Amino acid sequence: MRTGRFFRFASLLALTVILLPLSAGAASEGAGALHWSGDKTLYDTRNNRMELIGHAAIHQNGESLFADKITFERDTKLVHATGNAVYVGKTALIQGTEMHFNLETRTGTILGGRVSTDQFTLSGERINKLGVGRFQAHRAEYSTCKDCPQSWTLSAADVDLELEGYAYLSNVTAKVIDAPAFWIPYMIVPIKTKRQTGLLMPQFGVSNGGFTYIQPFFWAINRWTDMTVAAGNQGGRGKRGELEGRYSLLHGGGQANFYYTDDHTFRDYLAKFSNKTEGYGNARTALHVEQGQELPFDIEEKLRIVSVSDSAYLSDFPTDVPGNGEAYAVSDFSLTHATDKVTAFLFARRYQNILTPLDGDPRGLDPKTVQVLPQIDVSSNDKVLFDGKLVGGLSLGATSFTRSAAFYDVDPSDPTRASRGPDYEPGVDPLRIATRVRMNPSLYTTIRPTDYLTMIPHLDYYQYFYDFKGHAPSLARSYLRFNMDLSTQIERIYDRDPNGEFPRVKHLIRPILNYSVIPYRHDVPNHPFTAQMDYARRNNFTGYNFDNEDLVPLDSTLSNANYFAPEGNALSYGFQTQLIRKRKIGGVAPGSVPTYVYETPLEWSTGQTFNFRELRRDSEDPDPNLRPKPLSRFYSLLTATFDHSNAFLDYYYIPYQPVSDSTSRHVVSTGANWIISKGSGKVLAYERSLGASYNFNRSNGQAQIENITMTAVYSLNDYIMPSATVGYDIRGGRWSSADTKLTFQSPSECWKLDLGYYQVPCAIQPAGATDLAWCRDFKFNLSLNLTGSGFGSVSDPKAIASSGVK
Repeated sequence: MRTGRFFRFASLLALTVILLPLSAGAASEGAGALHWSGDKTLYDTRNNRMELIGHAAIHQNGESLFADKITFERDTKLVHATGNAVYVGKTALIQGTEMHFNLETRTGTILGGRVSTDQFTLSGERINKLGVGRFQAHRAEYSTCKDCPQSWTLSAADVDLELEGYAYLSNVTAKVIDAPAFWIPYMIVPIKTKRQTGLLMPQFGVSNGGFTYIQPFFWAINRWTDMTVAAGNQGGRGKRGELEGRYSLLHGGGQANFYYTDDHTFRDYLAKFSNKTEGYGNARTALHVEQGQELPFDIEEKLRIVSVSDSAYLSDFPTDVPGNGEAYAVSDFSLTHATDKVTAFLFARRYQNILTPLDGDPRGLDPKTVQVLPQIDVSSNDKVLFDGKLVGGLSLGATSFTRSAAFYDVDPSDPTRASRGPDYEPGVDPLRIATRVRMNPSLYTTIRPTDYLTMIPHLDYYQYFYDFKGHAPSLARSYLRFNMDLSTQIERIYDRDPNGEFPRVKHLIRPILNYSVIPYRHDVPNHPFTAQMDYARRNNFTGYNFDNEDLVPLDSTLSNANYFAPEGNALSYGFQTQLIRKRKIGGVAPGSVPTYVYETPLEWSTGQTFNFRELRRDSEDPDPNLRPKPLSRFYSLLTATFDHSNAFLDYYYIPYQPVSDSTSRHVVSTGANWIISKGSGKVLAYERSLGASYNFNRSNGQAQIENITMTAVYSLNDYIMPSATVGYDIRGGRWSSADTKLTFQSPSECWKLDLGYYQVPCAIQPAGATDLAWCRDFKFNLSLNLTGSGFGSVSDPKAIASSGVK
């Protein structure tokens, strides 16, 4: 009897010892690489398999699997989890009713699963985990929304997704709060910026009283070229087409954008403002090309094309191509070749006049606009001469100025000129077509009489030859210029707390002192070209030369539109002062090493030129225009940039300019921004700031302006951000613009909505109008956080297209 009891006790003790490492306490296999636990553990020695039942868990290298029941096959490293299965990985959280995994390869299947990261969630009937960060899902839903239920989802028949890669979705239905919104047969969502062929998110919104819907298609042609084609309807206007092509090679790349709009509103616009409707359809186009390439023989090529079908295009479609608000749409082409001895440059430029279209017709190209076709320059690199005592250089160039209209303009400054007939009047009507050849040798040296003073004498000779294509005699002009530049620097360093954010601050002052003289000048005063420039100078207006190369800078001009300092016999003086601070970044954590950056929060420069040539004039001359005017324009430029504020002040004073009720010698441009607070959230924006700018310019030879612009952005909270910008024309006594926008950012961080109302003067005003004609526009813009890392506007498909040609 006692023997039987002892045998049963020994058997129970042995079984307890065997099962104790596999019980709910905790057990491990292989030097801590794998740990498991459960309320109940069953171990199958024959198949080397165990079952964890109740609060089952397996942990491995920072990854954990939890479920009601887990079966672990130790030979194959397969786990089968059922009931409330949760897998906590290093980059994702996976949930499902069932999970079947290989713990070594991290591959397997999740039934009724859901994959969650900081950026997105992916759920589906069945999810196949194909590797680290790679998932395939069937009957799946994708969203970046963090609310529940989610604000929007992309429901797809199949999804192939890779973390830090991209997601392929087929048979996609976009849902807004579970309500179907639209359907796309195939879609790519770039989880990172990587290229893949497929449909992109459509562009849609409301503007000009109509609904916009444009569907883009992205074609990854190969590793170095791709294309985006889009078609749809432009709100309030008509059919819309867009084309973008890109390429990238080892030594260059380029991008071309073409836009087409079948604008049924433009004919009414023409009839209202210019009465130019004959022979015109509804087509409006724009082209923008940016390209650069390194060619054989070390030649660098650059191309930039900006072309629009009409002068009102830039104001109607301000985001299509650059140049809105400019006087010209400019296209450039250049070839550059540089060696250690010489630099050669070929350049061509085309101007499309935007402000003054042909005969008031916004579709016409002004044939009177002068084009630079082409310009060639060859310059030698500076060469040391006479054992380093002198440094010399030589520059040669040729420029062709041409246009399709007549070789001259009828003098626009004289209202009676047109009545005298269209025949060319030399010296009054400006020549507009010519070829100019330039030669410019130079010599300079550096003298340091003390450690604190540097003197740089510089001698330049300029020789010009003009060929007016038979419309006027050829012309040779030249002059010699000598400059003496004296420079020094006064500075002081202030050491502060070495552990503080700004351990050191430096203040420096650089005086400006330069003397210039033109001792020799050869010109032909009776030649029509030089006579026309003298005619413009006497009457104080500009534009009677091709460019500033044609002007010998003996004396300054009273015109502020094309101002240059006198160099005939003049002394320039002034100073520049800067406050530079050394800022520490990082280094707070123990053992970390800080880095330093240098900032310039304050910078101020001011100066003026005294023209000694003016002293030859008679100060008692009865004509005030002939009296001495030795002082040039005075300037003062100040910038201030701090962490929460920035400001600038540009001030010019033009002495001797006649003053009247409509003119002033002062030119002021100033502005400031105050950033009350600004968030640095990963997705949602937060800003409270105020800004204002003021412009005053009533100098001769320029449009008289005096206006003020005010901007305010004030986030009510993390989700609602209104902003407004208003412009007021003080001189005209009327508002010049009023823009308001309300941005709502969803707390789900997956979408935001911009509502904007814009009011500006129309690009073309009705003939005889006394009041401004206002063009008003309401814009609706929805932006989606498709990748989980930031908003991409559906009104700009390129923002959510894959970027960067590899």
